[in-house]
Amino acid sequence: MLLSSMGLASVPTWIRPYNVLSNGEKYRAELAKIVSEAKDNEVILIDEYTSVVDRNVAKSMSNALQKYIRKTRKKVVLATCHYDIFEWLQPDWIYDLNKGGVLEKGDYLRQGKPQIELQVFRTTYDTWDNFAKHHYMTSDLNKSSQCFVFTWNNQVVAFDAIIPFPNGSIQNGLREHRLVVLPDFQGLGIGSRVSEFIAAIYKSIGYTLYCKTINPRLGEYRSKTPAKWKASSTNGKERSEREVSKEHNMMGGLTRPSYCHHYIGDAIYGFEDLLLPIDEIRKRNANKGQLTLF
Repeated sequence: MLLSSMGLASVPTWIRPYNVLSNGEKYRAELAKIVSEAKDNEVILIDEYTSVVDRNVAKSMSNALQKYIRKTRKKVVLATCHYDIFEWLQPDWIYDLNKGGVLEKGDYLRQGKPQIELQVFRTTYDTWDNFAKHHYMTSDLNKSSQCFVFTWNNQVVAFDAIIPFPNGSIQNGLREHRLVVLPDFQGLGIGSRVSEFIAAIYKSIGYTLYCKTINPRLGEYRSKTPAKWKASSTNGKERSEREVSKEHNMMGGLTRPSYCHHYIGDAIYGFEDLLLPIDEIRKRNANKGQLTLF
């Protein structure tokens, strides 16, 4: 729970040795350790906050940390020389030495949530190699998948793969095959928005996207947004070994309870070209002087 609250929600990352983690992963793990060892009502001091991580990672980490602090009412003092994290961290007070040591309230930073603008590209099966080790269930990817990659400030952050149901078992039905947000960018709600965006594009051409996950944050978000996601009859139910064996090729082989929904929100128009065959997309983009990411 604590690791997830620090924005480190990747199950594969949890079981890796500390020395093989990225700088961003190590820093979040250290934050979780510092917070977990603090006694009740103890003031936690963290020096050189975010100085060793990429600035996009710093923003993502700050967003996750401030949500945890407010939820648990922890007392934390962060020392940093970076201003780019202020609107993400939303501190209650700021002591700024560059302003002569002025102590000011941070209320003005909570006027609105910082916006994240993602870019989406249709991509090839091979792109999965960059995400496979971060998926909680398996590194396999169906080669018939339609794959999408998302970037933020020119950094790759997320991957989504969609496949049809076997033998047309659900008319005009598709299922989300693999959804991965890289560990450094978890905790920002990117996964849920990526999934909704792709579902809305498919809806614009008459398809319905079905999704299943055991990720509690993603599953609970969908359950709490009934205007966009409708829970299926199997949502939250544990399945028998017989059911798993029968449905393995359709929705995966998990017996533990999972979150199962399908998208019923609004369609998004204007992105239909992303759903064309990949060779056709390359041809069109080449004529525009652009390339797909692969």
